[in-house]
Amino acid sequence: MLYRIGLLFALITWLSQAGMLSRSYADDAIGAGALAVEAEALVGLHADANKWRVTSYEHASGQASLYPQGQPIIWNVMPEQAGTYYFWVRVRSGWNGDHHMHEQDNARYTVALGSRQVAMESMRQTLDWYGDGHNFIWLRSEPLNLDSVEQTITVLAKWEWAHVDRLVLTGDGSYSPGLGNVSANELLAGRLQWWTGSPYVHPLPPNLVKPEDAGTTLSLVGPRGGTACGALFTRLESDSSTTVPFRLAVRSLKGPGGQTLPASVLKISSVATTGMLVGSSLATDALPEINAMGAFELAPSTTRMFWVMVQLADDMMPGEYVGTIEIENQISLKIQAVRVRLLVSQTAIQPQMDDLAVFSWWGYHSAPDSWWDDQIAHGINSFLLNVHHDLRYQFNEQGQLEEPIDFSNLEKLVDTLQKNKGWVLVNWYLHDATRATLICQSPGSEPGAALPMLSEPWKKAFATILEQTQAYLESQGIPRDRILHYTFDEYLGDRFVAVGKLIRSLDPTYRIFSDLSADLKTYKSVAPYVDVWCPFFDDLETMDADGRLAFMRSTGKPIWFYDPGYTQRGASPYTKFRVKFWRAWRYKLDGCTYWKHQGDRVGTAYYPMVEGDPPVTSRRYEAWFSGWQDYQLLEQMADVCRGGSAMAEEAYALLNEAVEQVCDHPTDVTLADHYRRKMLALLDDVAAAQPK
Repeated sequence: MLYRIGLLFALITWLSQAGMLSRSYADDAIGAGALAVEAEALVGLHADANKWRVTSYEHASGQASLYPQGQPIIWNVMPEQAGTYYFWVRVRSGWNGDHHMHEQDNARYTVALGSRQVAMESMRQTLDWYGDGHNFIWLRSEPLNLDSVEQTITVLAKWEWAHVDRLVLTGDGSYSPGLGNVSANELLAGRLQWWTGSPYVHPLPPNLVKPEDAGTTLSLVGPRGGTACGALFTRLESDSSTTVPFRLAVRSLKGPGGQTLPASVLKISSVATTGMLVGSSLATDALPEINAMGAFELAPSTTRMFWVMVQLADDMMPGEYVGTIEIENQISLKIQAVRVRLLVSQTAIQPQMDDLAVFSWWGYHSAPDSWWDDQIAHGINSFLLNVHHDLRYQFNEQGQLEEPIDFSNLEKLVDTLQKNKGWVLVNWYLHDATRATLICQSPGSEPGAALPMLSEPWKKAFATILEQTQAYLESQGIPRDRILHYTFDEYLGDRFVAVGKLIRSLDPTYRIFSDLSADLKTYKSVAPYVDVWCPFFDDLETMDADGRLAFMRSTGKPIWFYDPGYTQRGASPYTKFRVKFWRAWRYKLDGCTYWKHQGDRVGTAYYPMVEGDPPVTSRRYEAWFSGWQDYQLLEQMADVCRGGSAMAEEAYALLNEAVEQVCDHPTDVTLADHYRRKMLALLDDVAAAQPK
């Protein structure tokens, strides 16, 4: 035994002096025209347990090896050009350092090229000896004359304890692999880079690489009752064309007072990696949650963004919570840990606002409860009542009602409005010729006579529906000033005025909604028939400069704004959705809306086609919700300014700076979160200074 140990020590010393004992091995040392693969990659990561077992093995290259259990390992490989090649395979050797000769008749491993058995030589100088049962050795084939066509190489292990680790085919006759824990399969597994940053960075520019000032901690902050959002970016650099599978796992977060948040509190969604171009109508920004296994793939030189969000309960203990997200390369089994820091503010926001109309042109009354709950959870408090879809009625040719109007389809709408004190827009859509003339019947009823718009029978039927709908909503506790009649969409012509006069004749306190950007002359002519203004959001600055906004304010009527468009999915969610609330606050608007919540070509929320399944959110939808939270924080800051606090002056300066910077630099996606942190810190300080 002493002789063996002394001989081994002499061998190690000689190898070290010769520069051959290397604890790392770079694949580029293989040389030109060489190919390499990990044995476990040939059978897949979810191999049949009855045939294969991929095992974690600390002394294997990439820390994993294939335990073949008597099954042949087949590598189909194509040399880049015809020539003489050598096949190398790294395998587990014998016990007790006996380095069994694998080229003898009782060889524990045999290799075949096609149907021909290949002579293999044990390369003794490559023995990697770690003690009993932990030895690896490289075997090299005889010279192989190969054409540049697909070659089938088969390795068969005839030993119960066999492990096959790494395979190399090289035309370099002088090639000699390194020893020890061979490089973590640089060629196949690649090198993962990760960094943290703003979730509003566009995820798919061709040159999205790790920035020099990249974050090393995923830092999240939010008010209780709100959300905290951030982004984790992963990028694969590789010398191979192989797509690499990864797994992402969240570890629980440790917080103040020993409180632990479960891993499930972090909602991690994978942002689509194809199809998104700025301004493209084909873009998608849906945020489906990553699967239960945390599995995802990266192709070489590609980057994937993960949107990370925490819903902060209103009774959550304030303070700092710290945890990790682990990313495991499923080929090399290398794990990289991302530190997570969640700061929960003492400051809380309200579940709903009743002084700002938050509206998304949505009134899907037959939708599952989970969809309605999702609307409320994202701050939306105002909804559509579509006259021609949601009511059941029948009139005769004289405009007389045949039977009582059926309002039973409005139960969810009414229940929601009762709880959230929002607004309801009774949508007539009279600019549509079909809906304007066939008001005598509701969907599902037998065909009846058309009532020409503004004819006497039409006026009688219109007045009946309007008055009875108004009375029904008021009977359910919805205030009159929150029932808006949305007669025409983006139209302020003669028919708008005619219908407006008809409504005023029924009851001058009925309220009329209008959604059009027009010239000042038009606004002045229709002002007697408008109770809520709602022009386009992109016209806000221009209307403020040319006097139209001042005129609207002079009428004393609420001013909403809305943002339409069919290419919203390709727009910046930060600029188009989050900043919208900051601008609404800056201009003291009474409503902040967007068009629309869902749809084939446009819609901020994405829904599965399975009835009852929860909705899938999007980057725009979460940007909208973050802006909604920011608005509440701006209101709380304004309260501090007015409240006589010792910090009122500091709050005033911060409030003005924040609004100016965020609104004047709408493409700097970091500013809203920067000032959110500062506002939360100040609001927490104000609360801490209050007498207990």
